[in-house]
Amino acid sequence: MLESALNPEKMEMEGKSLLNPMALINRLISSLYREKDGQALVEYALILALVAVVVIVVLHFLGHSVSHTLNNVGTSINNATTTG
Repeated sequence: MLESALNPEKMEMEGKSLLNPMALINRLISSLYREKDGQALVEYALILALVAVVVIVVLHFLGHSVSHTLNNVGTSINNATTTG
């Protein structure tokens, strides 16, 4: 899979320097587009990033409400254990 993209001998035979990070990144990305496993990996990464963004936005808007509710639950539990 990605071994072919990161193969140092193959890169040097093609005249590409191992010290050039942009060439390495370009080769890695192009290998991901050629291989179906890489394509699925990219799709899963995009889905994961989208889910993370949605969770952050939801927590931003509902964070105070959730915090207030959890504080009320904690206070109720604390009161129940001290009086009971």
